[in-house]
This record gives sequence, C-alpha cells and structure tokens, in this order.
Amino acid sequence: MLVGAFKSSDDSEVGSATSDGSGNFTITLTTDGTGLDGYLKAAPPQLLPTYLYPPAPVTADFSGATVILLSQSTANLAGTIGKCLPNNTTVTSFVGLEVLDATGSDVEGATVTATGGGTICYGTGLEGSPGPGSATVADGRAFVLNPAPGTITVGATKTGTTFTSHDIKVFAASVTETIIEP
Repeated sequence: MLVGAFKSSDDSEVGSATSDGSGNFTITLTTDGTGLDGYLKAAPPQLLPTYLYPPAPVTADFSGATVILLSQSTANLAGTIGKCLPNNTTVTSFVGLEVLDATGSDVEGATVTATGGGTICYGTGLEGSPGPGSATVADGRAFVLNPAPGTITVGATKTGTTFTSHDIKVFAASVTETIIEP
C-alpha cells in the first residue's frame, strides 16, 4: 500500500513509501530543523482513503502510528450498530480521535469537541467501535461521524487536565485520524 506524507499548508506531497505485508513503512524527510506541519495519507484499493494527522508539527522521528482502514460498508455499520446514527445512514466522513495523557496513556472520562458538525460517539472498548456515551471510556477513543468536509478543530476537556486543540482537514468519503494530548 502506498503511503504519502503531505504538507498541511498546501497539500503538496513531500515523501512517500510502500508498506510491507504487515503495514510497516518508513518515510524519510529533510526538514532543515523545522517541524513539518503535515499528515499521512493511505489509499488502499477497495477501502476509504485514510488521513493521519499528528497532534503537533513533527520535529523528530515519529513511529508506531496506527492507520485505521475501513471500507464504506464498515464505516456505515459502525454508525448504526453503535446507535450513533439512524439505521441505513451513509457515513460520508469518519474522524477517529484518541485522547492521551502526558505519558501517552489513554484518557478515560474526557469529553471531545469538534467544530464542523457531525455526531460525536465514544469508543466502547469492543474493537474500538463507536457507541453512545458522554465521555471516552478506558480506550480513550471518540469518533465524529459525518462532519462537514474542510478544516475542523478538535480538542478535549477533562477536569484537572488541559488538552491542546488543533486543526485537521476532513475529506469526503474518507477516514481522518488524530491524537489529542496535553
């Protein structure tokens, strides 16, 4: 599968790589000491394109990124089985969020925010699928189903913790993922 790295400012490609059979890949970029404000894009055949945004510009090696790949039918099923959307609703855009603390651990009990509309659902702990709720459960996950395409701001709140909001782009008929952290 081809994975590309892009600059957020103008969506220009700055590097690419092909993953191995396990999905592992390495992209080497020259940044001249400045952080890269960008994202990764994976577009495997028969699956929705997936965009991965880091929580801040990347200034050093970034490893262990997980890219969730979904088919259109799986995205639709996630919304209806999780009772987040009415039955037979087509998911036109899917945003996966993971809320982490300063140590990189999942945050239970955080409430996420997202501009751009859509329906916010939370991880159920069952394969990370979306479900009804008012805050993240043990897996720290939340989902925004059908936000409007374009730039949205995502963030989280929890008593005693301040999280940093950041912008991501949502594309139609795609999956966008990011991490929210302090």
